[in-house]
Formats: sequence, C-alpha cells, structure tokens
Amino acid sequence: MAEGRNPSTRAFLSVASALAFLFLALSGAVLYVAPQCFVADATGWRCLCIAKDTWESIHLTFALAFLVLTPLHLWYNWSAFTGYLKKKAGAAREMPVPALIAAALAAVLLLMSLGGIPPVSWIHDAHEAIKRSWRRDLSPEDRARVPGGRGKYRQEGRVHSE
Repeated sequence: MAEGRNPSTRAFLSVASALAFLFLALSGAVLYVAPQCFVADATGWRCLCIAKDTWESIHLTFALAFLVLTPLHLWYNWSAFTGYLKKKAGAAREMPVPALIAAALAAVLLLMSLGGIPPVSWIHDAHEAIKRSWRRDLSPEDRARVPGGRGKYRQEGRVHSE
C-alpha cells in the first residue's frame, strides 16, 4: 500500500465501486426489458415497485457514481494494480498481452456498435423487439414491422447517431 493512503478509504472505495456497479447492472437490466416511455407511462409499468423514470434516474446516478469512484479506486490501489501487471507481464515497461487483447476487444465492440454490425447489433435489435412487445395496441405482425428507437436508421441502411 502506498504511504499515506488510508486502508479504510481503500475499503470504502472498493465497496462503493462494487455497489455502484451492481446497481448500474441491475438498473441496466431492468431498462433493457422496460417498455417505451409512453407505454410505461400509459400503463403504469413498474418493476420491483419502481417506475421506469425512477429506474432511469437510478441508472444515471450510479453511472455517474461509478465514473467518479472507479478512477479513485484505481488511484488508491495503484501499487497493487501495477504489481499485478508486473507479475503477469514479467516487465514493467511492456504492455501485457491480456491488456492488449482487452483493448483490441473493446475497440472491436465499439466499432461494431457504431456500425450496427452483427452480432453486436443483435443486442440492440433484441432490446427494440422487447420494447415493441409491450405495445398492446399493435398486432404481433405490426409489432415485428414497427421500428423502435434507432431501428429505423438501420432499416434504411444508415448508421444511427441518436
């Protein structure tokens, strides 16, 4: 542990980061299956007794908390982090292979998301299909045809930017 860094601060940051991640993941999962806003409002949709707009607030709050806590957590645990990398990489100045693979994977996923390329685009398509499934005013055939959210841009062959 770096000199002057309080173990209770490190513990706080570790637990707070983990909780922020858990609430971010939970709210993200709920919002993934939630209906469109107007359907949620019109039907009084709730999950675990919480309305969609409140789930969105929870998601944004914990996303911000995670963005603030993660760099602090990394800073307070820098010596352990670099020690792990040195041990695994064998040398401090060489980029370890797992880190390069993770960076390449992140770049590929980002590009696939930006381009609407399968199989990554299937995640968004499934989300849109779930949102459309809440539309009780449409027949099953119409639900399959009605684009939701950004789906209309993919159907016209353009990359979406909303």
